Amino acid sequence: MKYRQVRTFAEAHAQGVTQVSFSPDGALLASSDLSGKMCIWDPSTGELLHFYTAGTSILSLLWADSDTIICGLADGTIVKMIIGDQEDVSVEGKWCHAYPVEHLALTGRLLASGAHSEVFVWDMAQVGDLFALEREVDPPTTSGDEVLATGLHWGTNRTHWRTSNILLVTYMSHGIYIRFSLCHPHCPRFRASSSLSPDAVHIAVANMVNGFDVYNLDTGAIVLSLFHKVGKQYPAPVLYVHGGNAILGGSTAGVLDLWYVEGALSRKMQTLPVPGEPHQFTSGPPSFIRYLRGQSSLRNHGTWAPHFTSRRQANG
Repeated sequence: MKYRQVRTFAEAHAQGVTQVSFSPDGALLASSDLSGKMCIWDPSTGELLHFYTAGTSILSLLWADSDTIICGLADGTIVKMIIGDQEDVSVEGKWCHAYPVEHLALTGRLLASGAHSEVFVWDMAQVGDLFALEREVDPPTTSGDEVLATGLHWGTNRTHWRTSNILLVTYMSHGIYIRFSLCHPHCPRFRASSSLSPDAVHIAVANMVNGFDVYNLDTGAIVLSLFHKVGKQYPAPVLYVHGGNAILGGSTAGVLDLWYVEGALSRKMQTLPVPGEPHQFTSGPPSFIRYLRGQSSLRNHGTWAPHFTSRRQANG
């Protein structure tokens, strides 16, 4: 199996791309950047269908369904955007965090959001409230290291886990937390971006030193290490692909590596060149970017008046 380039998208983003995400049906592709611009593409043709601009960087993005996009902004706001026919677009936002919202994860009606040390779970189905706070996840006990959430995942379909609402949180210096309780706090390397296997048995984590480590979530043991040229020590993206049979890993060295993985076995299948020296990655937010924190009360999550402008691209 080999990857080949099949589509090049127009240079619509003037600043670093922070996220790309396919709609559930694969019909649309959304991308966002540090300037606050979000583009909606037709992936089959590369045509730019819509673009929207916010007053601040868009750092996280996911599709709730084929018409609804959830975005996390640098000012702590979470935005819900419903894309209708023609130019009918509904945008609602709510100030939710005192820090930039770099991570989002959705399962059913529950939305998890991560911003620096803050991890909250929201109920999206409460009548009259865009995002109702379901619970605040306690941060790990710190011994002087900065608490920084680097990934959120909902686990499902484990034989001894009877509910799908299992939240996994990775922290830069404090380990991996499962179901809001400490699981595996000690590791010799930094843990940056992460990806959960489809069967929720393993989690792949960028270590920012020499590649990626794969952990067994039952035992906490590293079952596999994938080594490659990291480049600058920024959080590089990692992603399970092909039903969990392969891992795609990024770097700042101008390459993406693809490994076949099975248990404790791995084989590098392909190295994909990336022009230039990428500092932003499409499968993960730029967690290394620091923003000036604002003064806020975590108990006062106020509705936000979204400053979004939109434009539908003319056909032809």
